[in-house]
Amino acid sequence: MEQYLLILDTLTAFGTVGATIVALWLGLRDNKQKIVGLFVWSATTNYQPTLLIQNTGKRVVVIESVEVFYDRKSIAHINFFEKNSLRNFTIIEANQVVQCPINSDWLKFNLGKNLEDEKRRTLKIKIKTQRFFRYTTTQKYSHYDLTHLLFGEGLFESEKG
Repeated sequence: MEQYLLILDTLTAFGTVGATIVALWLGLRDNKQKIVGLFVWSATTNYQPTLLIQNTGKRVVVIESVEVFYDRKSIAHINFFEKNSLRNFTIIEANQVVQCPINSDWLKFNLGKNLEDEKRRTLKIKIKTQRFFRYTTTQKYSHYDLTHLLFGEGLFESEKG
């Protein structure tokens, strides 16, 4: 009978430790930094690529750099501390969205000769914070879509017809 009580006490202790770990994890998971990045091109930004960075967490985030890849090739590494035009966008408050204007010259697209290619490739954005966390988001664009977005022709296509 004492063996059963010992086993029961041991299982109760493991259950208590497990419940404590789950409670701590649930309490602390909302305190994590969460960043989402997205490229947009629009008439309001004079067709310049604009990086929208949203802090969906509950803590202030300091952006150190952004690395951009297209079709698995690095096309830009932008250090926010080195670019004077981006220094105002390094600190992002909780639940805030900032619009970082990206100079087209910083993006080194090598689209090749076949600009009419409709195969969608991944535009990946890696955002590195000052605490060395990395957040990756992806978008899909074909060469055709990307050339129209970069040169602002995509918005005027409906007016031509």
